[in-house]
Parts: sequence; C-alpha cells; structure tokens
Amino acid sequence: MDILGANSPVLMDLLSEELKAKLIAIATLVRYSDGQLIHNRGDMSPSLKIVKSGQIQSGVIGTDGDFGHFAVINPGVCLGDPMLFGGLPRILDCFSIGDTELYLISAKKFNALFDDEPELARAFLRIANIRLHGFIEFIDDLRRLTLLARTAKLLLSMSKTGVSSTIFTFSQTELAMTLGVSRVSLGTTLQKLAKLKLIEIGYRQISVPNIEKLASWVEKNSQVMPIMSDVPSRNKTR
Repeated sequence: MDILGANSPVLMDLLSEELKAKLIAIATLVRYSDGQLIHNRGDMSPSLKIVKSGQIQSGVIGTDGDFGHFAVINPGVCLGDPMLFGGLPRILDCFSIGDTELYLISAKKFNALFDDEPELARAFLRIANIRLHGFIEFIDDLRRLTLLARTAKLLLSMSKTGVSSTIFTFSQTELAMTLGVSRVSLGTTLQKLAKLKLIEIGYRQISVPNIEKLASWVEKNSQVMPIMSDVPSRNKTR
C-alpha cells in the first residue's frame, strides 16, 4: 500500500510524450528478478530510477532483521529525487517484486536535461507538494483523530476515485505498520468499522462496499475548525 501515492499522479503521467522520450533516451534499462535488492537505506548514489515495469517493495530492515513495509511502488513512479535535489540519503530499503525493469539515469545526465526543461521542474515540484501535503495531513490526523477515524480516513484516501466500492488486498499487519499501531489494536478497530458496515473483512483483504457511505462517516468524525481571520486571539486582553 502507499499512503501518499493513491490517486496521485506519477512522474511519467505528468510529462509530455516528447519529454518522456528524452528521459528514456538518456537512461539505462536495468532488469531485476523477483526479490533482488535495488538499493539499501543510506545509499548515496546520485541517480534517478523510474519504474518501467513490475513493482518495488519499499520499507526498512530493522536491527532484528524484520522488514517493515512502507509502500509498493508501481510503474511510472520515480525514486531518488531527494538525493538529486537535496543530497539526502535514501531512507528505504527497496526490493523488486517479480520481474522488474527500471530506467536508471545518472545525476550528470539528469541535471543537464533538468536545466533545459522547465516542464520537468514543474512535474517534480507538483509531486513534492502533493507528498508534503499528504504527510502534513497524515501527521495532523495522528495527533488529532482517534484510531477509528484515522483508519477509516486512510482507507478512504486509498480508495479509487470514480468507483462505488473497492477491495484492498493487503494484510492487516501491513495496515497496522502503516498506521504505526499494534496488530491487536488495528484488529479491534477494523471490527468496529465492520460493525458500522463501513468495511468488510476477509483473508488478506479489506473491502469498502460503499465508498460514499465511508466518506460521509469520515467527514462527520474528522471535523476541524475552519480557518477564519476574525477568530479572537487567545492572548487578547479582556
């Protein structure tokens, strides 16, 4: 699952056909078989990777050897922009899922194209802002909402737009790790959502039978104060 990528554009969807062709022309196609390491957390190699086909499992390998799932990365998504633009190390361990192909672009070649193509800068800026917006909202939900409301809101945000229902094929353990709670706490929460008839629970599967009903419930249970310019200051002298 990807808490930020659902219903968000990916790099290759934001580029013109001409610019996509230019990116591919300066890239090297790299192939991976199932379960191969793509890069480790802390890697500082300055390059951009774009998923051409297959998928990537991202997460963090703990000191105990367990793999903490973060997201599944699909075709069109890029990896490495924080390294290129901020000189930041990669923060996730990534492995291929099935046969996977990546476009690998060196920093030197990417920067030369980036300097000549403002369209590329606009695409990365849009992606960065969408990610930042998602992270801020996720952190705000963590501080303000109950686990019940957070779980419902996360499932809603990951539901496909334009459909009446959806089915998620991930385990409850993966969902618990995404929310940062125990498997037991999540199990109790999912049972409550099921009793409210907002979801249906199956083996490695969670279904949302009525997205509109879930959206209505989330709206009622995650209200915030509106931004208003005439709200009195707390420090106002009485």
